[in-house]
Amino acid sequence: VVQGYEDGTFRPDQEVTRAEALKMILVGSGVEIPALDTYEFPFSDLENDGWYLSYLNEGYSSGIIDGYDDGTFKPHQTINLAETLKMLLLAQGTTVEDPDSDPFADVDMGVWFAAYADYAKDLNLIEAEDDGLMHAEQNVTRAELSEIMYRLMYIEENGLDEFDIS
Repeated sequence: VVQGYEDGTFRPDQEVTRAEALKMILVGSGVEIPALDTYEFPFSDLENDGWYLSYLNEGYSSGIIDGYDDGTFKPHQTINLAETLKMLLLAQGTTVEDPDSDPFADVDMGVWFAAYADYAKDLNLIEAEDDGLMHAEQNVTRAELSEIMYRLMYIEENGLDEFDIS
């Protein structure tokens, strides 16, 4: 699911781009990525030979990703925690429901990612930071994305209701 670099390193503290996160999530979710001969995306900022195009095609056609209001996808932009949770849970086919209360002190129940944050909190996929906040805007590192994916896979493989953080 997670690969290192050609120099034999993993770089756990390196922040993940949107394209890298999409690849990790799709591969980790067992989504088959067909070869891409031609493509047509509504995004204006993609390279014609981008390594990520087949992943983007699958993610877009499956409804896992969408772009920004300005018509871009920003494949090389780092991904934040809110975007990560949405991509991961959509790739898993998870149904989330709007929460009845704020999932975290810094996540109002009315924001677009509240249902994903609430679901992830309930399953212990994520935990509040030391200050008690989620920090949804925080960029995700390779280690953090790997941990969230591991927890979700562990829950599913073992038929659990949540990840035991102890």
